[in-house]
Amino acid sequence: MGAKEHLSLDAEFALRRPSPHVLDLAARDDLGLAPHYLTLWSMVVGLEAMSVLEFGAGGSTAVIFKALGAVWAARPDADSPPVL
Repeated sequence: MGAKEHLSLDAEFALRRPSPHVLDLAARDDLGLAPHYLTLWSMVVGLEAMSVLEFGAGGSTAVIFKALGAVWAARPDADSPPVL
């Protein structure tokens, strides 16, 4: 039995929902990448990315870090968490 089978469906769903902080960033304005923050979140979480290369220091970086945290939290069999 893999580590993912230890999570209930409700727990796994909760880990994969964007946090209120990410939703707030996405709704803040419609300039720059803000309209695409939920797409970034979905790509990282949906692909179960273990690492992401991203140049920047704004809202998109925060969204990607939160998404990576959700992926790593759902994978207790992973060796180590991402460097944030």
